[in-house]
Amino acid sequence: MPLKNITKLASLFLDYLQSQKAYSVLTVNAYQNILDKLALFLHDRNIISIEQINEELLRNFIWEQKTQHKISSATMAQYISCCKSWGKYLVRQGYLPNNPAQNLRYPRKEERLVQFMGKKQLNSNKLPEVLPDDEVAHRQRALLECIYGSGMRLAECGTLRWEDVDFEQEMLKIWGKGKKMRMVPITSSAITWLKKYRELLKARGLNANHKNKVFVNLKGEAISLRSIQNDIRTILKQSGWEGQASPHILRHSFATHLLDEGADLMSVKEMLGHSSLSTTQVYTHVTAERLKKAFNLAHPRA
Repeated sequence: MPLKNITKLASLFLDYLQSQKAYSVLTVNAYQNILDKLALFLHDRNIISIEQINEELLRNFIWEQKTQHKISSATMAQYISCCKSWGKYLVRQGYLPNNPAQNLRYPRKEERLVQFMGKKQLNSNKLPEVLPDDEVAHRQRALLECIYGSGMRLAECGTLRWEDVDFEQEMLKIWGKGKKMRMVPITSSAITWLKKYRELLKARGLNANHKNKVFVNLKGEAISLRSIQNDIRTILKQSGWEGQASPHILRHSFATHLLDEGADLMSVKEMLGHSSLSTTQVYTHVTAERLKKAFNLAHPRA
């Protein structure tokens, strides 16, 4: 089987992930990037058939990425996950008798605390002024309030429709990974800014009916995930935030502030849409570290 068919099988696998497994666009794009690199790696070693791919080749590929391109342990784990999933797909479809990635082992997770913003840094008086007719500024503020006010993911912002916003009950219907739906409460501030943004869209003659995407460009078209990232980066930098300026930093802040104020871990897990409680527990490490610092600073015998 020529190399172009290896690439074709990778393309079929990616289509399967998106259409059958409902993987997010971000994950599919990440896997495509990994498989493109793998295809180049195989080409450089004159691998021309899918049957020639074995565990040693995959180990060498991942090791090359780690040593030459300095990928992190988290990225390395994503490479392994991609290879394992692709191998499983090839076996199920009858292209291979065995999964060559089956015995690849994931690296140990790096213990690191998530970065988040302080509550004062997200006060409304710290955020840039929004002029009444500035549609982009209204969108940026509504995005910030939605993510910090509900903990939703970047990709979830991109799929949010007006029909998913319950203005009366102040709830959001969020479609997460694997098209799993969850109902999440949202702050009154977020509801206020969504209303302002929607009214401005209607005043501009743009369609803001219940079936339409919430976050759109000046032509009324749904904005890309990159545009959402740029909007959040812009508003956070304008507010004076000097750390990582991304939607995820707001999601981290949402979870950390809830736990700081006494929310139980299981509720935070449900709101974030985590499938495993262990994923949510990283935020307990953050709050524990903050408690230790406060204790050491304040206790006379610390």
